[in-house]
Amino acid sequence: MIRKITVLVVFVLCCSLLAAYDTGRSPLKAMALSALLPGGGQIYNQAYYKGAGVIAIQGFFIGSLIYHNHQVNKYEDKALKATGEDIFIYQQRYNDYFDKRQNDIWWVGSILFLSVLDAYVDANLYNYEQEKRAVEIIFDSHRVGVSYSW
Repeated sequence: MIRKITVLVVFVLCCSLLAAYDTGRSPLKAMALSALLPGGGQIYNQAYYKGAGVIAIQGFFIGSLIYHNHQVNKYEDKALKATGEDIFIYQQRYNDYFDKRQNDIWWVGSILFLSVLDAYVDANLYNYEQEKRAVEIIFDSHRVGVSYSW
């Protein structure tokens, strides 16, 4: 699985290096900022609302991950020190929080991947509206044509 993710990341990085179209935003920088800071790539691309959303969602799941990790460690220690029927109660709570922690890890990783991908796409499409206005289709009573200005 890690090999597939590595190949995908290398492929995306190579594609961004080969892109000849300059949008004014670096896709590599946007991806790096998004990977290092929650919402960093979105803020770099001036998508502030999207950046705030990513910060909130990633912050929630990172906080949840830290909490569930603390609970896993706490109930693991209690299960090791307990005697009698308490062992089974603490082991059950340990298993519950362990599953929640694993779920949080999955969510943090998925959100991070989607955030990096979104930052890459936004950086490539940064000047899209300006470029779209540069191409104009002309439907006149005397002619039909395409006008491109740069």
